[in-house]
Amino acid sequence: MCERCGNTYNNIQSAGRRGFLKAGAAAAASFAIPAGLMSAGQAAAAGLTRIKATHGGGLCNLGIFIAKERKLAEQDGVDLDFVVTPTTTDVVTLFGAGMVDVSVIPYSNFINLVDVGAPVQMVAGAGAEGCILIGSSGISSASDLKGKTIGTFQADTLEVLPYDYMTAAGIPFAEADIKYFNSSPELAAAFINGAIDAVSHIEPYATQCLQERSGSTILTDLDNTPKAILLWRAILQWLGGIGIIIMAITLMPIMNVGGMQLFKISSNDSSEKILPKSKEIALRLIYIYSGLTGLCAITYWIFGMGKFDSLTHSMTTIATGGFSNYNESIGYFNSLPIEISSMFFIILGSIPFIAYIKFISGNKKIFLNDIQIKTFLKIIIFTVIILSIYLLFSNQENFSLRSIFFNTISILSGTGYVNAEFDRWGSFPITLFLALMFIGGCAGSTACGVKIFRIQILYLFILNQLKKIIYPKGVFVIKYDQSAVDEKFIASIISFIYFYIVIFFILTALLSLTGLDFITAISGAATSISNVGPGLGPIIGPNGDFSSLPDLSKWILTVGMILGRLELFAILVLFLPSFWKN
Repeated sequence: MCERCGNTYNNIQSAGRRGFLKAGAAAAASFAIPAGLMSAGQAAAAGLTRIKATHGGGLCNLGIFIAKERKLAEQDGVDLDFVVTPTTTDVVTLFGAGMVDVSVIPYSNFINLVDVGAPVQMVAGAGAEGCILIGSSGISSASDLKGKTIGTFQADTLEVLPYDYMTAAGIPFAEADIKYFNSSPELAAAFINGAIDAVSHIEPYATQCLQERSGSTILTDLDNTPKAILLWRAILQWLGGIGIIIMAITLMPIMNVGGMQLFKISSNDSSEKILPKSKEIALRLIYIYSGLTGLCAITYWIFGMGKFDSLTHSMTTIATGGFSNYNESIGYFNSLPIEISSMFFIILGSIPFIAYIKFISGNKKIFLNDIQIKTFLKIIIFTVIILSIYLLFSNQENFSLRSIFFNTISILSGTGYVNAEFDRWGSFPITLFLALMFIGGCAGSTACGVKIFRIQILYLFILNQLKKIIYPKGVFVIKYDQSAVDEKFIASIISFIYFYIVIFFILTALLSLTGLDFITAISGAATSISNVGPGLGPIIGPNGDFSSLPDLSKWILTVGMILGRLELFAILVLFLPSFWKN
């Protein structure tokens, strides 16, 4: 029975204790038998027809349940007889004393039995996928576990899990208050009832803990994610930057889909056609986009990032995507030069890429004269000043000009990198950051949000309406960057903003219906449609993630992200037959 569930007995028998630990350190539990019993086939040959077995209540015990339910052991002439053992201690005691023949036992307990000379052998391994570390509301990283109570089992895989998690982050395991329990239901109940702050548990108890204690979150281990996956994430964000627009204006004309129309929707540069052919625009954009990415990677590498981190972070920086290889985002490096470099290249990715083409074409003052760029920088400076004043007088312990600058630029651009837990700054900074999520960067950049130029046009329109109230018979022309703005263009912008707000409230309502609290629902809707990354609150805040959200919530957020990434009208126009004819 056991040989069909995992590694063969002979393979495991040939390895010593240390070899087993090295090869199977990730195993949560193991099928083990007394040395004298060997395997089920040997038992049957010896005339043994009944084997007593113990088990726990986690999913890592599933193999032995399946073996009994499907009568797999009977094919070897063996009848499994389960002995109920309420706790892991009972399992170890009965198995070690030889009162049962087969057991599913945590590998650490198995090693302890080997150390005391118990005549036991391992015949198969079970997986560790069902071992999960969960933190209560406000705990989203290893540093948050300092001084907190963690519930687990002594000398068990579930004790090794939080130990490794904290050690990898440079946090001594001794700085947490470890509380040991005797049974899985008791451990789960302690976390659900609030007796402990975090829990290291197995499935299905882990899911029960997540569902029944509000605000609890799985503590992710992004730091140990395979590099192939991290690279793939970075590539996707890089392609999702300006790559979508490049593909649109190069491929769509070939398909007679009107690629320039989609380009104009995204760039909103209707004043002139920068170059005579869309292909030339695309090629220039590719060169500029790739050049900025390479320059960013080299800068990161010079200031201390490894080659792989430099490559992946440069992709997500220029794309203003914000995926990092570490749970603590850019804050992981704790490097001022890296953060300054990141801010610089985020800004470069947030300004109109048409400005780069104009600069190459001879307009050397474009970056100084462009009204969008100037407004973008003014918003950054204004926000930094306001937040600095607020934190100096009301929350001085969290005041850090470095963190204020970095997170302001990151949130406004929609990048989503973090170097501080800004959700602890107070309600006013949270409200201000929520507003920045909606604004976004410049049109024609990799940033998302409503975009600076639309906010500018709306502001000019409101001023014009106020003037008409004061001077009813007056004629006032709205000018943007010294050029008159067509009324149809203004109408399209107002329609966009209206539609944007409507979609935002619809997303918020739908997320609320899935059971999310107000701050999670409203910030989740904002961060999805604006493509920012982190939300607000203890669940999806700066150091949180979306893993604990219901599946339906994730689907809703996915739709919001697609709408925000491709822009609302760019998607709607695809459903108009006239678009495909032009």
